Amino acid sequence: MVYNNSNHSRKYWRHPMDTSKITTFVDLAATLSFTTTAENLYLTQATVSKHIQSLEKELGVKLFARTQHSVELTAAGQAMLNPARNLVADDRGIRNAIEVAQNQDERKLRVSTIPTIANYHALAALTSFHQLHPELQLQIQDEESNNLRGKLDRGATDIIFTRTFSGEDSDLEQIPTETDAFVAIMPRDHPLAKAKAIDFGQLASDNLLVLGETSNMYRPFLALTQLAGFRPEITYNGERIDLILDLVNSGMGIGVLMAKSASLQNHPALVKVPLRQQVTSQLVFARKPGHHAPASEQLWQFLAHKFA
Repeated sequence: MVYNNSNHSRKYWRHPMDTSKITTFVDLAATLSFTTTAENLYLTQATVSKHIQSLEKELGVKLFARTQHSVELTAAGQAMLNPARNLVADDRGIRNAIEVAQNQDERKLRVSTIPTIANYHALAALTSFHQLHPELQLQIQDEESNNLRGKLDRGATDIIFTRTFSGEDSDLEQIPTETDAFVAIMPRDHPLAKAKAIDFGQLASDNLLVLGETSNMYRPFLALTQLAGFRPEITYNGERIDLILDLVNSGMGIGVLMAKSASLQNHPALVKVPLRQQVTSQLVFARKPGHHAPASEQLWQFLAHKFA
């Protein structure tokens, strides 16, 4: 008999019991009434009976002693009751945890953006959306512009705010927000500082400070120098706009940046001078075509209306 019970136990562990049947057992143990348990669990009495019979067959024991007028737990049923209650509680805990996680995912919004978003209308739009929908978890992360498309393609972000040039990323859905153009940033005492606009070629003899290849402004900058017909002397080729401004302020050269990407609020000794030759950029929100989570779609429609 010991040997047979052991085999039966091994069979059970290979085929875990249906938690819905365990739930029926726990409720019937409390009510001792097939009718009441059926009402509690929104089942038919026949289904309650089938659940109990299936458990008894699987375990090889009688869980309830039934007479015409009463239902009582057997010794085996009493032994099973506490573990069964724990199993039902664990099952509910797992389901609740999954539901919480799913609800959090549905409320989560991931927006990846160029580092200079604070200088554009996009940030105010995202702030307005967050104030209107505090129940949504809006996560904003800045990235170098060359990394943004990769994050979108990998599904690591829902929407990006980026800078595009003449038809870039045309396979994405886009919401244009504003345009931007190159300027020369120089000290106020520079001979060209008071000009309303200059030809880019007038900077051919100056040291130039620019954002490098990790930004998507480097190639348009090189295109601009080719358009102006000179080979630039680049003193700084990096990632930090604040350092470019500090270097210009120190007399290290002329910064060539998008006008709105650089704030001169902390650099009163510097000025921006427009360039006549231009490679204009457009600031856009972008996403991949296809199905999107409700929260993401809600933000997208808000932005589309905001920048219509």
